[in-house]
Amino acid sequence: QVTLSGSASAGYNKSYTIKQVSENKLTFEENSFAEGNEDNKITISRTSPDFELIAAHENRLFGVSNNIIYGSALGNPLNFSAFQNIATDSYAVAVGTDGNFTGLVSYGSQLLCFKENILHKLIGTNPKDYYINSYTVPGIKEECSQSAVIINEVLYYMGKDGYYAYSGSIPRNIS
Repeated sequence: QVTLSGSASAGYNKSYTIKQVSENKLTFEENSFAEGNEDNKITISRTSPDFELIAAHENRLFGVSNNIIYGSALGNPLNFSAFQNIATDSYAVAVGTDGNFTGLVSYGSQLLCFKENILHKLIGTNPKDYYINSYTVPGIKEECSQSAVIINEVLYYMGKDGYYAYSGSIPRNIS
């Protein structure tokens, strides 16, 4: 999705879906525009949320911002606003838990979205079947997102009261 602005025809100043991009040509969905001339300077822009944390997962880029988990369109890490009710759509969901996100980790088929005392597990293969399970467990300590590392299918990270190991169920303190 991109937004067009600056057209003399106000009806064209809106969002559009780009079907293809080449070196010097953008191809839009059929019948997006009528034939004619435009004398004004046209601007085409694409915005994305201001992410606090990002992670690559299942050929998508995921990010968190202001208690919202976003996922890019499949195979298109710059598009967070493609909502056409298809499997390659972007994704966005608000979570109602307190605190900032402190870590985002791709772990097997799950995306783990940590806060200091909460774990939100995003499960599924595409936006139509994504769901989130939330758990009150020790999460990643604020400002310690870089501590998360996976070794032999075990996720290790720094929590508020020590180092933790996570292997799919409840994180255990190992320090």
